[in-house]
Amino acid sequence: MIDKPLTDFERGKEAGRVAQVLQEHSQHLAHINGSIDATGQRLAELADEMRGLREDARQREDRVNEAAKVLAKETERRRVNLADADRKFTRRERTMAMGVAVLGIAVAVLALLR
Repeated sequence: MIDKPLTDFERGKEAGRVAQVLQEHSQHLAHINGSIDATGQRLAELADEMRGLREDARQREDRVNEAAKVLAKETERRRVNLADADRKFTRRERTMAMGVAVLGIAVAVLALLR
């Protein structure tokens, strides 16, 4: 098939279609660029929020670690106090306690006899 030469009108009509398509593509690309810009802005905001969350988490972790250290010290102190309370009495302490008990009984008996 042989193409017929286009008239000026047909060439102008075709050029108008091409220009229209180019205009639509330009508008579409502008819309895409706007969406990309908005997405980039939102990503920057999310990155800022993540930094804040990381800092908050680090502070909470520091507080938990400090509380754990205090708890460990208090637990050790109580353990030592309980160990001291449960210790066996020395021979001298037992002898003195026995002497005080005998003395107390003697005083009580004397008080009853008077």
